[in-house]
Amino acid sequence: MLKSSVIRKHDCGDNFLTDSFWVWLKVGRLYGRTLATRRQSLEHVIDCMALYIHRRI
Repeated sequence: MLKSSVIRKHDCGDNFLTDSFWVWLKVGRLYGRTLATRRQSLEHVIDCMALYIHRRI
């Protein structure tokens, strides 16, 4: 489970792990890809999350 940090307002270093995940997902895994259905998109994002959690870290 991903949990965002909300300790301090406007602290760029506060939730860098969450931000780095979203950048990796959007730029590395979704940019330029066309997914036909909403279900296909959801499955792809879930697969990417599993890859990030289990293999990348």
